[in-house]
Amino acid sequence: AVRAYHDDEGHTWPQTAEHFNMSQGAVRQRCYRARKERAAEAEEKARNEVHKNEVPLFD
Repeated sequence: AVRAYHDDEGHTWPQTAEHFNMSQGAVRQRCYRARKERAAEAEEKARNEVHKNEVPLFD
């Protein structure tokens, strides 16, 4: 929610911190962590998409 509010909706760090009633440092930390998790999920999905149509060599 923090990442979406800040990144997708374009709010500043102070606005985001005030909205979630948190410090700016805590908001940034959550946002950075969420970005890393989102990037890892996208990487995993891309890795799976590459192998999606491959025929297994052995059953």
